[in-house]
Amino acid sequence: MNSKFFLSMMLLGLVTFASKAQESSNEDQKSDVAEEIISEQALQVSFVPVLGTNFKPYGQSLNNVSLNIFAGYNYGVNGVELGGFVNVDRSDVKYLQLSGFVNLVGGNVTGFQGAGFVNGVKQQVTGAQMAGFVNMSKGLTGVQGSGFVNYAHGDVIGGQGSGFVNYAHGDITGVQGTGFVNFALGDVVGAQGSGFVNYAKSVKGVQGAGFVNYANDSLKGAQLSGFYNHAKEVNGVQASGFANYTKTLRGFQFGIINIADTVEKGATIGFLNIVRTGKHEVALSYNDITDINAAFRSGTDKFYSVLEVGIQTGDNPLWAVGAGFGTQFKPIKDKFVTSVELASFGVNRVDDFQDDLNQVTKLSVNVGYKIFKTLSVNAGPILNISTSRSVNADGSYGLGLGENGFYDQTFSGTNVKAWVGYHVGVRF
Repeated sequence: MNSKFFLSMMLLGLVTFASKAQESSNEDQKSDVAEEIISEQALQVSFVPVLGTNFKPYGQSLNNVSLNIFAGYNYGVNGVELGGFVNVDRSDVKYLQLSGFVNLVGGNVTGFQGAGFVNGVKQQVTGAQMAGFVNMSKGLTGVQGSGFVNYAHGDVIGGQGSGFVNYAHGDITGVQGTGFVNFALGDVVGAQGSGFVNYAKSVKGVQGAGFVNYANDSLKGAQLSGFYNHAKEVNGVQASGFANYTKTLRGFQFGIINIADTVEKGATIGFLNIVRTGKHEVALSYNDITDINAAFRSGTDKFYSVLEVGIQTGDNPLWAVGAGFGTQFKPIKDKFVTSVELASFGVNRVDDFQDDLNQVTKLSVNVGYKIFKTLSVNAGPILNISTSRSVNADGSYGLGLGENGFYDQTFSGTNVKAWVGYHVGVRF
């Protein structure tokens, strides 16, 4: 009997909220509603909207203290409202509203709003919303904190913190922090931090994500992600575990793959740097370790990456795979070019693979002469430093490289040799 009565009262309350909570928010209708207010109450107590001290007419009293044992429906609050399950107010609420389940406000909230499940505000929140599941408001000046979703249909000045998603339909001045996705349809001035994805129209500040940062327009600051960063224009830094993209770069990109249309200032630093208006060179060369080599250089003259493979076809057949970076100085009389490169190579035998360390680090100086605009011949010295833990049958170390070098020492089972070599080649 008691459970049926309780359920009936709950359904009656919820039906009342559904019919009354859709009041229009335009100014003319607000004026009409204002004329309907009968009185301001210091205290109201209700079990459900139709059963309480404001029995008739309900929803038309402005209360200083509102106590809703199960659910309440009032015009507004200018003080404190406490509800066991649901609080609904047609107009503004000041300064404290707490409920076990849901708070719904048709006007503005100034102060603190806390609910076990959902806070919903049709207009502006100035203060704080805290909910176990969802916070909603038109605009926010303050803080939203929820276990699942925060939603602001307008601008946010302050912060949003949630376990899953933060959404702002307008601009953000402040911070968004979430376990999964931050989304700002407008500009962000401040920071976005998420476990998975950040999105904003533009960013002045920092985006940090476990997977992807996306700025649809410009970035002034930094993007830090575990996988991918995207911004149409970058004034600052992009750093990711895999790839970075921008059309215009004024700053730095750090990643395995960096892509830019134009680098106006700064550099792309990674394993593969692709700059549409920058350097794209394919080279064939010969050096003192491997006699057939192919390399790809990409980036800008100020800083570019080098990927190279080579093979030795003589009595001691070897293969080498390496990567590095370099910088090219301004041409002399438009014909002679000079560059310096540092690269590291893994070297091994073609017919007898060695599991132990065999590495060669090369510091090379290249002098090139441009035969045509897209073709040059290059040559120069190389400082080779080999590091090997591979022991041969006769007790010697390494792969027979640098036998006549100027340095040969072994430390704790690691042999280090140094010698000067050379290279010649052509670049396209």
